Amino acid sequence: MRAYIYDPVNKRGEWFEYDAEDGSGVKIHKGNNERWQNSYGPLSRLYILEERRYYLEGGILKLAENGQEGKGLVADVTGFQARARANGSWYTVFPPPNLNWRTLEAVEATVQVRIGSVARTMTTQAVPRNVFSQ
Repeated sequence: MRAYIYDPVNKRGEWFEYDAEDGSGVKIHKGNNERWQNSYGPLSRLYILEERRYYLEGGILKLAENGQEGKGLVADVTGFQARARANGSWYTVFPPPNLNWRTLEAVEATVQVRIGSVARTMTTQAVPRNVFSQ
């Protein structure tokens, strides 16, 4: 299962394949005997998350899930923008130095498509599942 470990003290984390934990219930093992990129202390947090990464490649909007290779979603894309709303402001790079994921209020994506002489733009917003559990 894919998981994310995060150290809130040092503000660093990494994705990994959760393999098992030892009998103490304290030590977490990575799959395939990989090494950790960082050291993680007792205040670190473990999240079981579904990772979705959208990106534009050669006019095709792609979706990569859980570290896998991206699959095409929409062709003839001429523009793609994502931005995040936090503390009442919109950001194209998130999080800025003074904010973190807990301040995230919404995510907005805009896709522009052109087929021949017909151009369309679609914008949608999503509210993060845990936005109300800050």
